[in-house]
Amino acid sequence: MTQIATTGIVIVSYNAPDALIATLASLRRAHNESAVKLILVDNASNSDDRNKIRAAITAHISEVGTDWRYIEEPENLGFSGGNNVGIREFLADDTITHICLLNSDVIVTDHWLDRMLAHEKDIISSVTNKADSEQCIPVDYNADLSEFIEAGSIRIIEEPYQRAKKFADRRYDAWQGHLVEADVTFFCVLLTKSACEKIGLLDETFFPGGFEDDDYCFRARKLGYKIFLARDTFIHHWGSASFGKLQYEYFSARAEKNKRYLEEKHGIKWSRRSEKPIVSFCMDAAFALGKPSASASRTDLAAYTRNLDHQIDYFETEFRNLSATFEAYRDQAPEELGTQIATARSYGDLADTWIKVKAALSRDIKKEEVNEESVEAITADLSRIAEAVHDRVESNFAIHAFVSSLERDGKAAGPRLRVPSSAAPAGKPTGRISKLLWLVRRGVGFLWQLDGIVFFGGYFYPERQSDGYFQRIQIIDRLFQDRWRIYVESEELTGRNIWFDRPEPNVLVLRVTGSKKLKMLVRMLAAAAVLRTRRIYFHSVLRMYDNRFGQFLHLPFVRKAVDIHGVVPEEFRMHDDFYSALIYDKQERLAVRKAGIVIVVTKAMENYLRQKFRGALKARSISFPMFPTFTPSTSARPLENGKPIVVYAGGLHRWQQVPKMIDAIAKTADHCQHRFYTPQPEAVKAMLSASLMNSVIVESKTHAELMEIYPNCHYGFILREDSIVNKVACPTKLVEYLAMGIVPIIDSENIGDFKSLGMQYITLPDFLASKLPDEETRVRMASENLAVYERLQDVREAGAEQIYQFFSSRHRPTIRSRIATRLRRVLPPETTSGRLARSLWRRMSPNIRGPIVEAAANIPLADLSTVPHECDVLVQVDNFEAGGLENVVLDLNDTLKKANYKIALLVLGNRGPAVDQARRRGQKVICQIYSPSAYERIIDHIKPKLVLAHYSTHGLRACNDRDIPFLQVIHNVYMWLNDRQRQEFSDNAKLTTKFIAVSDYVRDYSISRLGVPEEKCIVVPNGIDFAPFHDFAPREARESLREKYGITGDDFVFVDIGAINHQKNHLGTLKAFEIASRTCENAKLAILGPIYETALMDELNAYIATKGLEHKVIYCGAAPRSHEHFAMADAFVSGAFFEGGQLILLEAIRSNLPIVTSRVGFASSFEGRPGIEVVPPPQDIAQYKGEIWELKSTQPFESQMADAMIRTWKDPVRPNFSDEELSKLERSTSYEQYSVLVRAQLSRNEKHAAEVQTA
Repeated sequence: MTQIATTGIVIVSYNAPDALIATLASLRRAHNESAVKLILVDNASNSDDRNKIRAAITAHISEVGTDWRYIEEPENLGFSGGNNVGIREFLADDTITHICLLNSDVIVTDHWLDRMLAHEKDIISSVTNKADSEQCIPVDYNADLSEFIEAGSIRIIEEPYQRAKKFADRRYDAWQGHLVEADVTFFCVLLTKSACEKIGLLDETFFPGGFEDDDYCFRARKLGYKIFLARDTFIHHWGSASFGKLQYEYFSARAEKNKRYLEEKHGIKWSRRSEKPIVSFCMDAAFALGKPSASASRTDLAAYTRNLDHQIDYFETEFRNLSATFEAYRDQAPEELGTQIATARSYGDLADTWIKVKAALSRDIKKEEVNEESVEAITADLSRIAEAVHDRVESNFAIHAFVSSLERDGKAAGPRLRVPSSAAPAGKPTGRISKLLWLVRRGVGFLWQLDGIVFFGGYFYPERQSDGYFQRIQIIDRLFQDRWRIYVESEELTGRNIWFDRPEPNVLVLRVTGSKKLKMLVRMLAAAAVLRTRRIYFHSVLRMYDNRFGQFLHLPFVRKAVDIHGVVPEEFRMHDDFYSALIYDKQERLAVRKAGIVIVVTKAMENYLRQKFRGALKARSISFPMFPTFTPSTSARPLENGKPIVVYAGGLHRWQQVPKMIDAIAKTADHCQHRFYTPQPEAVKAMLSASLMNSVIVESKTHAELMEIYPNCHYGFILREDSIVNKVACPTKLVEYLAMGIVPIIDSENIGDFKSLGMQYITLPDFLASKLPDEETRVRMASENLAVYERLQDVREAGAEQIYQFFSSRHRPTIRSRIATRLRRVLPPETTSGRLARSLWRRMSPNIRGPIVEAAANIPLADLSTVPHECDVLVQVDNFEAGGLENVVLDLNDTLKKANYKIALLVLGNRGPAVDQARRRGQKVICQIYSPSAYERIIDHIKPKLVLAHYSTHGLRACNDRDIPFLQVIHNVYMWLNDRQRQEFSDNAKLTTKFIAVSDYVRDYSISRLGVPEEKCIVVPNGIDFAPFHDFAPREARESLREKYGITGDDFVFVDIGAINHQKNHLGTLKAFEIASRTCENAKLAILGPIYETALMDELNAYIATKGLEHKVIYCGAAPRSHEHFAMADAFVSGAFFEGGQLILLEAIRSNLPIVTSRVGFASSFEGRPGIEVVPPPQDIAQYKGEIWELKSTQPFESQMADAMIRTWKDPVRPNFSDEELSKLERSTSYEQYSVLVRAQLSRNEKHAAEVQTA
């Protein structure tokens, strides 16, 4: 009689209670037909975490009973030892048929265990979202651990659980029966009890963890067992690895020891698994192509390709860069390394092979049945890519080890030192004495050449950058990228446990953590660095008390700076911590007595220090306010439903007086529209009364999103107590309000220097009494506040220059520099005379070239040590964060690189994810906050033959003086520029060599309104990426989306795609549709796009309700995959007021949809074409002189649009562009014209320029 399956689940915990609590909660929530027992082994977690773990498991046991057990170990037994405790218990249990080792950081869902058991294998695992093996697959949902559990509860939260469950169920339905042999990691492994008895326990030599799963698999195979991967079973994993991300893990000493033991035990050489995601894709591709064309598994393949695009590009870039480094040292390299690299190169261009695979997949995935030859060809190419990735990654590590040995010893590693196959550097000694000698030798060599600054304060790792303290540290750091920066910190940071780190070039982080001996060593190294550099910078007096490093201030030959950051003793007193206040009073006194400079954020803070310490204040004070750089906006803005918009954006700290704010919101809700943006929206909603819930918007927004929202807001809360802490502060939020035209509402006017600088504001009592100015007065107040912002910028630039000069080598000053220095001292920027002098200089400087005042802007100098001394094209942008313009720039740069031009990308403003993307593509990126002298330094270094600028005019005069052609790309109709800005644009046009407009529409506007000379402006349209149109099944997308939105097969759907803002005129399109729907009975309108203006969305909803269109008009959300929604639709419609070169129109043409559009952007180029109806826009934007939010649709326009929609509904003619015509819309064809233009400029051959104009 067959025994009914009962599985014993073993979980080992070590700290991390939240992840474990979520795991246990998911085990309770998930339903399985088979029986389970569970043993949790706690591996000596720290006391606080163990208490949480014990409480959670005890609560579960009280409900489940004795089938769940808990064992506490007095010491950490490691992963193997902890699991063995549970395995032994279950081996002794006669009811157990299977044993499952399950990580403590997973989410399991219904039938996860049943599905693995159904395969009836001795050893089997599942796929997951995070694993360093072929088990890893991409997922289409987002999840954060904090979503799954609530404090004090052992139950899992249903909504996020359902997200994971939905994916797991869909995976099973699409891939059922997909079983392969594979190497597996033991995040989850299911073994039969008999197999476990024969193979034995985990080898506890692998302590604390790592490689024990590899060892177990080797042992199993030697006994004849096969190891399987159930690719139809999915379990969510919070682990550290991720799909498509190459992680070079330079092993710790214990991990390296475990690896060597594995190699010696089994007589093998362990190999990295960088190629495993590609192997994973290969497995699924072969399975999916064996299924019918309607199979969901085929559709799922598209998710892989998007991830692998990035991964393969990353591998290629990394190998290319490291190979170039190797060439510089080839004559010192061992022969076998050259052979290894040659072998890795022999695979050719992986990107081309990958494109070939994607093309074949795109072709075959649509076929009802795919022949074996095609499947074999695809899998062979994928196998070749996987082999190439493996060999190239191994070469990368080998190159790294080789070059590291040269840097360390000054010569190639000797033959007695075996170069390991892992990432450990070759030639590193192993004995205690040799280790010490090696460390001393290397340390002395490093110190001998060290020139830089020692910073006492934590380094600004990405996970810290939301903290204002670390934002300031980063801003200071960027002043000194021309030298070494040594960071000494005492705070432990999760995931960064090594005592030293090299997070970027010319940066060394030393951590005073670990054992006493290690702490002593790091302190000695910090002291040595101080004595060598003779420059120290304390970020806050808090860091002076750490390890008593403040004693370095007594050294007479060291340049010393203390950044006060805030009035620390007073903050401690506010929290009734008088002992700490006393300690830091002493540290503050030491700072002002012994430091060369103290850096403060406001003049008020400087005055406070002078009053507090009087004669004891010996240090020179420098004001350096901190705030990000962004484009100001102070224009008039409309009321919303006749009410001004009042905003708050920030945290919920006590000093931000949130209860007082909520009270003010409640009292003014009748005559104000309130917006409350915070990282904790649910906490705010809990404070609001039921009557306010529908009238106050409470959301979480990113900083970039807030910058989009601010130009619509009239007033902003900045409620601060009248305390010394706030009297000396410079709140970043207040600076943003002033720059973005938001008049602050305050309850204390004594905030930093703002009142003395002339800030205009509304008091809280006046606000509560409805004493608000009219819009004209408010705009005037906003304009005066912008002047305050500009004064703060002057103070910041002057302060940055003084800090930089304090730490820079003292050169003999010139007469000009002496005059400049004297003028800056007698005319400080915060005084009226100082402001007047700087204003006059800004007007005179274009005609007076010289280094006297420009030195004030040379503050954060980019590191040019790795930048080549020549380039063909310098591509220049101001802000480079994320969006359409950024994508165009990245793609265009790739095109120019493929044309063999040397490209450098210069970012002169805010930098975001697009900068990282550029670097991953192998583009050379220089980030430099603009100043004339800094700009000249860059172009004199790289000597560009041409500058190609995208919405950036910085450096025009410098390029003109050096006879460097300056080309500007005009991406849109810049109708938002005011009269002054248009005049500046016109003046700059005289120095610009050539303008490139993205459409005739943009060209005509630029000539008529912006003063662009007609003979200088040509048209090069942007193109679209055709790849997304190949990676999905249109018929499936049409059916599934129509089902999702409740659209029947007989409905005729117009789709309107674009952000919900004034420019897109969705309301005009909606009104036209309402007219057309009276005739077109089965017509529906689908609107897609992110909501940037909620008031407009409210207006759309109100019109829909008024006209009874609820069943005819559908808002589909942001819907980023527009090509799939085109497949759902029967026609495309757009009534935009203006466009530059709307790529969405080209995508509609590529989708071969009938089109109804206003005559803007590209539209006029297609007028008269069958299948494309073009209607005159509601406003002639070339003649329009109002604000963008004042644009109004017109009844004649709506009537013409309605007529065009009716004609399209009656006779839906498709454009039917030929392949040749479509090819002109593809971005590679479009961008190729830039290559022609660049060639024309570089050769001074106007014939080529004429070719572009003709094209």
